[in-house]
Amino acid sequence: MFPASAIPAMTGASPRRCLGTPRMGVREQINGAFFNQSAFATHAIATENNVVVIDKGADLITLAPLGCGFQTGAGAIMNSLRPEVGASLLVTGAGNAGLAAVMAVKITGCDPIIILDTVDSKLELALDLGATQVINGAKTKNTVSAVKGLSGGCCLCH
Repeated sequence: MFPASAIPAMTGASPRRCLGTPRMGVREQINGAFFNQSAFATHAIATENNVVVIDKGADLITLAPLGCGFQTGAGAIMNSLRPEVGASLLVTGAGNAGLAAVMAVKITGCDPIIILDTVDSKLELALDLGATQVINGAKTKNTVSAVKGLSGGCCLCH
């Protein structure tokens, strides 16, 4: 385990919480620091619950987005939003997290599933992954009107 003095080097954060209370005493060991953005850290704290074993020959460039974007996009839909079957939904952005959200929304049975982005190839992929409608924001003068038009003229559930 790492000493409390290692927290700033590992997470870029102060060993004090926002309210000013110490996270741990000087003699205590680090037992987790989620989510003190550690993208530039040289070390990370992980438990067996948040680690996935991969094949040594796996392409890390391909797998890297799965660790963040997929968990963020799908997790936001399935664990936080929890839309009801038939609910209408708009996903803004067809990047890694947005496309994962589209797949999760498809599983939950939402309709329509509208995705907004500015790159046609991403929008085409979104349709392949489950989006029912797409809007290219760079080619649409009024995205609000476009969304209303695709959702039956009413507001979206999500």
